[in-house]
Amino acid sequence: MQLPRRPVRTHSASTASESARSPDIEDGLEVVPLEHDSIRSAPIVSAYLDEKEVFIGTHEVPEKPLPGIPSSLWACTWGKMSIKYRVLVVLGLQALILLTVGMALLAANSKKPNKDRPEVRIMGGNGTNTSSVAPIERGTFPVPVQIAQQQSSACLARANESRAWQCAFDTMLQLSILPSLGDNEKPIMMTLGLPTNSNRSIHCGQQAPEIGPTELKALNSTENGPQYQFSAKYDRVVILREDQLGQQNISTPPLLGQPKHTFFPPGQPLWRCTFNDTLLEGLMYPNGKDDEVSTASAEMSGASSQLPFKLKLMERRAVSATAPVCEKVVVGSNGGLENSGESVQLQLSGTSSEPGSDPDASCQCQWIVT
Repeated sequence: MQLPRRPVRTHSASTASESARSPDIEDGLEVVPLEHDSIRSAPIVSAYLDEKEVFIGTHEVPEKPLPGIPSSLWACTWGKMSIKYRVLVVLGLQALILLTVGMALLAANSKKPNKDRPEVRIMGGNGTNTSSVAPIERGTFPVPVQIAQQQSSACLARANESRAWQCAFDTMLQLSILPSLGDNEKPIMMTLGLPTNSNRSIHCGQQAPEIGPTELKALNSTENGPQYQFSAKYDRVVILREDQLGQQNISTPPLLGQPKHTFFPPGQPLWRCTFNDTLLEGLMYPNGKDDEVSTASAEMSGASSQLPFKLKLMERRAVSATAPVCEKVVVGSNGGLENSGESVQLQLSGTSSEPGSDPDASCQCQWIVT
């Protein structure tokens, strides 16, 4: 009888070698805990006992640097400058700012005196602005009127009534160019009449005109330079003695032998001749001033200021005006004139006194004041 055999475990060389191995080796692999490994390579034993090394390395992703802050040329230059030069630059900028502010203040102050002297525009024939004209000086000025350079009473048909149209002489008028109201676009206004300190008494001859605020315009003239013109209508008054109107055989000119501004006592009978709607025109020439003549005129008149420009005054009877009338008046106790009820209508020659008409056949006066 054969007994059963028990399996007998034999230890071969490989078994012996396996038993002799480290307990950390399993199935031919050496287990190495990485968290405790201080080296980056470890030997690996394969089943064929061939040792291999595994290298564990770190892979770093390169980072792109951020772009720098853009800087101007001035910033680069400023950064390279020393502190000394930086201080000099700051002081120079402050000086430049102060200089600019000072020049601006001076320019503003220099414009203030000319605030009331706006620039005037030349008005062409179509009423549009064509070019600039130098501003005219504003203020109140004396106008010494002497004997007229031109005078004519040809519009009156009867020779014995020619004295009814006389031209003023040896008379002091006052011209005022009114100040601006702050708006340069508004027209320049002027007045003409007796001085404010005049006694306004009645005298023989033409009485001074009284022209209220009237617009002063600029004209385009290539011959006489810049001109300023005003035109107005007023009731022209001439005072005559009782024997100077209606007499026959009057052959002397109106001003020949005429006493210089004769004043009359109360009760004196006179003639007051009125030409309604008489046209008075004035031309001012800023560049035509004669300083020597102006100084002499100012000294004679005793005025403190002088007329700063040449002035031409022209009077003519308007063709559309009513017929002139002479009234008999009497000087009152208060110096005024009182009507006596008698009047005479002057006979006209039927000629026109409008611009462009024959000056030898019209009633007109012309004065030039320099």
